[in-house]
Amino acid sequence: MIARATLEIQANPHYVAEIPRRVEPYIPAYKAAQYTYGNCAAYAEALHELTGLKPAALLAVKFSPLFEGTKRDERGYFHSVVLHPDGMAEDSWGKASVAEIANRFGVIEFTVSTEEHPRVIEKILESSADIYAEVLQEAKSVIHAHRVRGIT
Repeated sequence: MIARATLEIQANPHYVAEIPRRVEPYIPAYKAAQYTYGNCAAYAEALHELTGLKPAALLAVKFSPLFEGTKRDERGYFHSVVLHPDGMAEDSWGKASVAEIANRFGVIEFTVSTEEHPRVIEKILESSADIYAEVLQEAKSVIHAHRVRGIT
């Protein structure tokens, strides 16, 4: 099965060309996934502390039909990222446009709020400061190990 799939892929170079490239250096997928749902705010905060990039919250305005049941708070918060000066954003999966990142969550309309991110952190600290501190430190370690560009 794998050999046949490999041949099919090789016979269709357009398929491979359409697969989005991840930004190097790569954070292992299992680690990136840990910072996708639930720990993204800590990852964005760690990246901010280490690089100076501005953290921001993504707030959903509208989900695509299959994602409308996605959990979010009353303001629409669904994910945290850092913003690059060139208009791109970055989360644990790498640098991409904000729209590409939002699309991973099934969000088709959204706003970006640098004011909401500190509120998200504050809310986390109120309920589980000790766990947050541990996740933040682990995120810094992961960033140092795998995303070293721009970190002094």
